Amino acid sequence: MKLGVAMDITLIQLVGLAVIAMFIAVFLKKYQPEISVLICLGLGIFLFFYLIQAFESTFLFLQSLSEMINLTYVSVLLKLIGIAYICEFASGICKDAGYQSVSGQIETAGRVSMLLISLPVMRSIIQTISEFLNGG
Repeated sequence: MKLGVAMDITLIQLVGLAVIAMFIAVFLKKYQPEISVLICLGLGIFLFFYLIQAFESTFLFLQSLSEMINLTYVSVLLKLIGIAYICEFASGICKDAGYQSVSGQIETAGRVSMLLISLPVMRSIIQTISEFLNGG
């Protein structure tokens, strides 16, 4: 069996699990909303760890490419992607639980973190442009 086919089957199984869990959560929300939130949280954590494993090979490839070509900013890009996914995941959980204000604070914290991580890249770009405009 080819790797792509195996990934498709796994994805279909994950989507099926998510749909079943959501039906159960919607049904239980009327009677026991706390359990419904826990089901959503558990499903989200399960899917998050699955995605981390799925992206691991991609990250390893990008790191090896970075070492081969000497791309110094690939690690910054990977950190930014990681922050975006983690904050989106946490924000979604907070929204599902009814805590929109906490969700907004997580999103703001993620944006500030991404800005701080990208500052050295911006400085390098500005220095390169300045050197180019000043003739080297």
